[in-house]
Amino acid sequence: DTGPLTAYLRGRQGAIVRFGPLITQGDAATTIVNYGEVVEALQAFPHTYLQYRAHLQALCQQHMALLAPDFAVMDQYATLRRTMRALRTPQGQPMGVHYRLYCTAAAMNAVPSPQQLLPNLTEIYFAV
Repeated sequence: DTGPLTAYLRGRQGAIVRFGPLITQGDAATTIVNYGEVVEALQAFPHTYLQYRAHLQALCQQHMALLAPDFAVMDQYATLRRTMRALRTPQGQPMGVHYRLYCTAAAMNAVPSPQQLLPNLTEIYFAV
């Protein structure tokens, strides 16, 4: 997600403690969309932006899996968004990059798919 990665890059102690081990061990991943959102956030710091961006690029190239959403990912993302809106849950608001990241992982069979998490997904989806 944009906030935690930006905090990590800016040296926030909580983010360093929480995410540092995952990143240095190569267990962290982000999407190219999140990369863009982090770059946008870092542009708020014009005096250190280039340094932050270089650090972000190095992290993505050396320590993190950089996932690119494809058609299958975005199809799952769209289905999950419509389902959550149909359920009228608090999470039924427009979804950010963390949901796209989840859908990316689901498309790679790294986590359960939305259909596995919500077995009635088809009925809910078509009821909208």
